[in-house]
Amino acid sequence: MVRIRRALFWALATSASIAILAPSVATAAPPLSVTAKVSKSEFNPGQSVGVTGVARNTSGAVVKPTVAYVKFLRADGSIARGWSRMKILSNRTVTYSYGLPADAVSGTWTARVQVRASGGRIGYVSKRFGVVASPAPPTPDPSPAAQAAHADLTWQDYPTACRGCHAKQFGDVYHSLHYQWQAPAPDNVNAPGTLQGKMTNAVNSYCINITGDWKHCGKCHAGRGKQPVLTDTPTSEQLDNVDCLVCHNEAYALARVRKTDGSMGPSATDTATLDAYVKQIRKPTRTNCLKCHAYAGGGDSLKRGDITWAHKATGDRAFDVHMATTGANLACQSCHTFVGHKVTGKGSDLQSTDYASEIACTKCHAAKASATGHTDPAIGRHVGRVACQTCHIPSYARNASDTPANEATEVHRTWQSTESTSAPFHPSITKANNLKPSYRWWNRKSATYLLGDTATVDPETGAYPTSRPIGSVSDPKAKLYPFKYKTAEQPLRTASSQLIALDTWEFIWQSGNGALATQRGLFNMGFGANDAYEWVKTDTYQLLNHEVPPKTSALKCADCHGSTARMDLAGDLGYGLKGPRSQVCTQCHGPEDESLSFNGVHAQHVSGERFDCAWCHSFSRPERGLRAAR
Repeated sequence: MVRIRRALFWALATSASIAILAPSVATAAPPLSVTAKVSKSEFNPGQSVGVTGVARNTSGAVVKPTVAYVKFLRADGSIARGWSRMKILSNRTVTYSYGLPADAVSGTWTARVQVRASGGRIGYVSKRFGVVASPAPPTPDPSPAAQAAHADLTWQDYPTACRGCHAKQFGDVYHSLHYQWQAPAPDNVNAPGTLQGKMTNAVNSYCINITGDWKHCGKCHAGRGKQPVLTDTPTSEQLDNVDCLVCHNEAYALARVRKTDGSMGPSATDTATLDAYVKQIRKPTRTNCLKCHAYAGGGDSLKRGDITWAHKATGDRAFDVHMATTGANLACQSCHTFVGHKVTGKGSDLQSTDYASEIACTKCHAAKASATGHTDPAIGRHVGRVACQTCHIPSYARNASDTPANEATEVHRTWQSTESTSAPFHPSITKANNLKPSYRWWNRKSATYLLGDTATVDPETGAYPTSRPIGSVSDPKAKLYPFKYKTAEQPLRTASSQLIALDTWEFIWQSGNGALATQRGLFNMGFGANDAYEWVKTDTYQLLNHEVPPKTSALKCADCHGSTARMDLAGDLGYGLKGPRSQVCTQCHGPEDESLSFNGVHAQHVSGERFDCAWCHSFSRPERGLRAAR
């Protein structure tokens, strides 16, 4: 009877439809060498994880399994699916498909495969994969009931009718960075306790500063024409300057212009079109955002280098896997979330922030935050010191394949000459495509020039910096990031070494004369129009975040470690030896063969001997738990 029960148990246990705890078998037979792979590196909850495996004997020949099992472990090590029997295919491959639960927790999961063969042979292998929360979908349009509430509105009701129902939202927008164009800048080490922004003291290497040119520069302001007034208690008239439609109606945003009376509004005049603007309210789209952000600096893609009009509707996934309609097709606010109409995110040169929250790639790619989040352990070792963007944005200012536009970005401009023969006069600009980023250490703080500061030359570049990311190889809070590097030629007041807010209205819309625009800029700043000045070179570094191609285009190890063509780790980024190689080596042993490869020497000392970086370099990596330098 006992033997019958045991036979019945094992008959049931080996059924392909029943998941069991795989039994342990003690054997002296040579173990099998098992390799496995998962169908992709990351999955969203609800998706199916495909696992395949193969077993080989000591000679390397593929072995026919007698049975194979797989179990799945969550990121915290708990069992999500116990040992389940895998299917054995005719080519001796074992396979299994596991459907992730809809509430699967983000993190690095593990598929553990066990394969058995005749003669008591057994082998195991583990494969990691990421589970990531589904990207936040674009915020849906208003409900039919909300749309019906707008159906009887007319252009004459705008914006007072909006404020009648949305008074809180008007107040939120009024106090936001998008409207005030100034806010606290806690991460600018230059005057961190002050309000900063383009409305007042911000300076860049593009149009320098807004002083003297609200009429032109203010065309992208989220208002109806008047300059914002910084006050805690705005009047009804001041609140009515908030322009809801520039963000909540695409057609309106595209048609909005500066009118002769100084107001901002649509170019259309017919009643039907105007009324349609206030009736057809939607959540912001990429079109609404890009109308201003893609054309910052005076033309498509000029300023940021990784934001262009092509992002509006490109289907080229290789151009931008996040925003392409064939990719994730994310709305801007999927990452730049809004809380009370205050936006999340900042750049390295854009220091004014609505609030302290920042965007993190790990919001969607949570598994990649740990050293085990990538299948290659070598990549995992870089996670703590190398930003995601560094490997995943190998170039910028690329062209989308399905748009005729040339998404070149500005790399230099001079206000000493113009490319135009009549207004608008544009400064002479040098543009380029398919650029390799510049790489610098950044601890999320920057030194950004403010109007009225004393400017000093950076000896590293020979230019007057308008923005610099702060950090170094020895800074424990710094990571390596990719940046756009940009230069300009602009005026500096000789007596006080202050950059002059050249009057861009004079230059662009009046004369195209850099000398006259500089004189007017001096006057606007409270100096004498004839004060002595000189033309100087300025530069800036701007963080790159967009134009992420598919992961197959990410940098490989040899791109950074095999040559200095992309980045000079030893010369520019602090990885050079702390002394001559002969001195560094002989602190522990006699002279060695200097023809030995870097990889071999590094692996021997770090992986083998467990020496901390400080034995050979001028920095340490205490978080790695290596042997401290004596």
